[in-house]
Amino acid sequence: VLIKRYIEWYNPDFIFLREPCQVNNNIFQSLKKKYPIVTLIGCNIFHPINWRPQNSDIIFTVIPEYKTFFEVNGIESHLFEYGITYLNTSRDNNIKKHDVTFVGLLGTQEQKRKSVLMERIAGCFYFKWWGPKGKDIYLYPNLIKTWQGTTAGTEMFEIYTDSKIIVNDYVDTAKGQAVNMRIKEVFSTGSFLLTRNADNLQTLVNENALSVFNSDDDCLEKIEYYLGKTDEREKIGRLGYKLGTKLYDSKKKIAEMKTIIEQKLAAVHNINLPEK
Repeated sequence: VLIKRYIEWYNPDFIFLREPCQVNNNIFQSLKKKYPIVTLIGCNIFHPINWRPQNSDIIFTVIPEYKTFFEVNGIESHLFEYGITYLNTSRDNNIKKHDVTFVGLLGTQEQKRKSVLMERIAGCFYFKWWGPKGKDIYLYPNLIKTWQGTTAGTEMFEIYTDSKIIVNDYVDTAKGQAVNMRIKEVFSTGSFLLTRNADNLQTLVNENALSVFNSDDDCLEKIEYYLGKTDEREKIGRLGYKLGTKLYDSKKKIAEMKTIIEQKLAAVHNINLPEK
């Protein structure tokens, strides 16, 4: 009720929904008649409440399969890469506090492959992880021992900055695509990233902006290798920061989204946009 009243009072040009949203999505069925609804979604769509793609006029998504599905259902959809603000917070290796770290959810069925990998890492190296514990976390005794609590925001970036190696993996439903924000978050700190190989990482691999592994055994071998290669590791971290600022700066990404939304609003309201 409060949301509806506020929107009517504010009278926005459009409503932007960042999913997952714990507000019942059905309320936007009636609001959509007056206000264009723009949605950004990259997660599994079972998280939001009563989430319906038909409630949106435009959908931005990081997942190609989602874009195809939405378009088949007659909804304008655009692939959108999340951006991030890049601040040069990188530090020299000699003051890094952690050997190997991970930040994220572990111990759920959807994160099983990732949890199995992190469990093995935790049993072999000086490993720490922060994040929510899923209901299956009891299956991973090493992860229980190395859990540091939860983190977010600037504290999370401090952890990445203080880490020699940050390990990344993808949810089991990613289908061979690197779709999470962790890559860009690590790039923004200039630290070294070791991530599972994916079809859409070739540019980053070619630029030596990160290191990839193709199996759990390969991951363990590369952790051991890079822990002993400080200069090489730090060089890759600096290249990751440099490429990240070029490809993923949030100002550039928001500008791209803004242009698409402006064009949609102009079409809805029959407005001629000025040439840029």
